[in-house]
Amino acid sequence: MRNYAKCLILCIVALLSFNMITIANAEVSKVGKIKKETYATTEDVLLNLMEPKLNKIITEKYGKEMSWYVDNVTKVELIVDHTKNPTDVWYDMKFAVRVHNPDKKGHEPLLDIIEVRVDIPNLLTEDRYKETESTLTLKLIDYIQIR
Repeated sequence: MRNYAKCLILCIVALLSFNMITIANAEVSKVGKIKKETYATTEDVLLNLMEPKLNKIITEKYGKEMSWYVDNVTKVELIVDHTKNPTDVWYDMKFAVRVHNPDKKGHEPLLDIIEVRVDIPNLLTEDRYKETESTLTLKLIDYIQIR
């Protein structure tokens, strides 16, 4: 009876483990390249749109091209300033960024905190649907090098 119980428990654990495994959707094309669908968040999309501008800010800070990645988005706030005419609207974002110096192999990555103002034309205006092009602009508010 003990062997039967052990076998039953083992089968249940195996079935539960198999059900929790994430299966990726991939297909191989005729030339041997793989087409794969992966999960992306809205944060990923926004960061990809801002990546060239963030790279420019980091390059200007270090005086050369650096390898970096956003470790964490620590703040996202929508600012609506009704004291101005017309009303000024923007996003205030703060990132924790890990910066690697490509010239120094094996060193600890540096931690930088970058705060930017993200302006999106026609955000929260009546004409926002009439504009066909919207250019995202980033303005550096603060740059802190932790280590």
